[in-house]
Amino acid sequence: MWSCVLMDGNALLLWWLLGGLMLCLTLGEWEKAVRWVLLGWVASTGLLWADQRASRPPMARAPAWSQVVVSPQFVGSTEAERGSNMRGIWEAMDDRGCRFRIWMEAESPSKACFPQRAFVVLHPIPHSDLADAFSFESYLKSSRVYSRAEFLSWEESEEHSRQSLDVQVREMAWRWRTWLASRFSGRGQGLILGMFAGDRKAVPREIREAFEHLGLAHLLAVSGYHVGLVAGPFLLLLRTQNRWLRRLSALGIALCSAFVMACGAPVSGIRAGVMVVLTWWLVVRGRRSDVWSAWGAAACFAVFRDVHVPNGLGAQLSFLATGSLLALGHRSSWWRVPLRAQMSTAFLTVPTFQILPWAFYPANLLAGPLMLLFGATVALGLLGPPSGIDIPIQMSQWIGDLAVGVDGRWKLWSDGRRWSGGSGRLLLLPLGAFWIIRLIPGQRRRSLLRLALCGSCISCVMLSAWKHVETRDDSLPLRLWSLKSRKPCALVTDGYGGVAWCAEGMQHQALHAATSLGLEGPVRVMPWHEADSLQKKWIQPPLQAWIHQNVSKMTSEPVPLE
Repeated sequence: MWSCVLMDGNALLLWWLLGGLMLCLTLGEWEKAVRWVLLGWVASTGLLWADQRASRPPMARAPAWSQVVVSPQFVGSTEAERGSNMRGIWEAMDDRGCRFRIWMEAESPSKACFPQRAFVVLHPIPHSDLADAFSFESYLKSSRVYSRAEFLSWEESEEHSRQSLDVQVREMAWRWRTWLASRFSGRGQGLILGMFAGDRKAVPREIREAFEHLGLAHLLAVSGYHVGLVAGPFLLLLRTQNRWLRRLSALGIALCSAFVMACGAPVSGIRAGVMVVLTWWLVVRGRRSDVWSAWGAAACFAVFRDVHVPNGLGAQLSFLATGSLLALGHRSSWWRVPLRAQMSTAFLTVPTFQILPWAFYPANLLAGPLMLLFGATVALGLLGPPSGIDIPIQMSQWIGDLAVGVDGRWKLWSDGRRWSGGSGRLLLLPLGAFWIIRLIPGQRRRSLLRLALCGSCISCVMLSAWKHVETRDDSLPLRLWSLKSRKPCALVTDGYGGVAWCAEGMQHQALHAATSLGLEGPVRVMPWHEADSLQKKWIQPPLQAWIHQNVSKMTSEPVPLE
């Protein structure tokens, strides 16, 4: 079902999927798989059709005020002060009963119960800026958001039903976050809220960036790692022969489910929770635990919950990394886990975030036991006396300072711009798909697929080199871009490469813009000295351009050359 939703009703892609399965599976396994693929195709097509019938199409008319019923699809951050604005994705319903999603920033209502009626003005989603590393426009569209709502006011009317499971989960998550924030108050509470409550906004910006540069960003998202910390000690009781001790493992399942709900039920948490519950149930029933079946059942559950989940980047990373780890299949391969998870998802993460953390492997190996100790101290702080709260707070502060210090002293990451284009993705995809070879029966078929992956890598390199040679043309027009930045920043490009002038610390703005413009050639970044920050700046002859001294935060736009 997961793959069929991604096909979006394209029958040609269905035949490609069936043909690929025929190459990878034996005839008997292929005949069994075809039934499930066709069943998933029919089910996903029906879910997409039902969602399309009940949803409102993207707006194509002029902006006008609307009266809608809205409910937030996010859990408020504890960093937001009381009475401040709520910003994120909202589920809206118009007067015709059609549902659609909007991006809105609204003031907190006097009554915090949802859903509520509001007056809004709908606008199209603005395009992402060239100087931004992350395409916010693509993220919203992958989440089925096609409108930006300008909040006007709340309407005083009767309260709507609050019996929805999603509403109750968000209220439970908010209560958990506020209680955790009151329990662990201090400078180091941000990392605790991010790891054990899913409140990423509570983590300081410099710590989030340091974790991304070190390849540890997955620790700030509630996933199987965190679920395993909660349920793992109780699931170990399944290895005992005592019947009553084995029954105590159900306590771990209850805590695991409560933890996922308390974190707002993210897709990665739901995936991990469903897999743990199904595996535990099979073991308790005396059957063989099939983690692959649990993985597929979790995917189907996620699709039934929201048919557009497979289009989200977070869900794709969660299921892809989990599948690659399941393909290891050996307990002695624990040291391969960080390498396998990072490489299998690199073709998605590197082009999206344009960061290549080359120190991810030692960082993850060291973070494993450190996070285990950190989770134990947080658990003791929750269950122990108030005097023991200072230990997890100090440890959280020490971990954050350590990550920021290491990232500040050594640059353990490089720009991923060269891997963000079409040729870069084609190179990363075969490298990330090598784990699939382990799932294919037959040595001859494995060798054939390995040869095909290597051949595709070589072909991509040759195609990319030929494209670079073909693109270099002296007759291409030159364009000057004034980039959105807090300090002056400009980029001159001929369609292949470019030269940029940026103030200190703004080099990444020019590189992000070069990626958005699709430049395959090198981009040379020149320093913008204070002595040159005049109204008129001379660029290497024969170019002469006017650059404003104070560059606003408006969208990047081309500047005509004189």
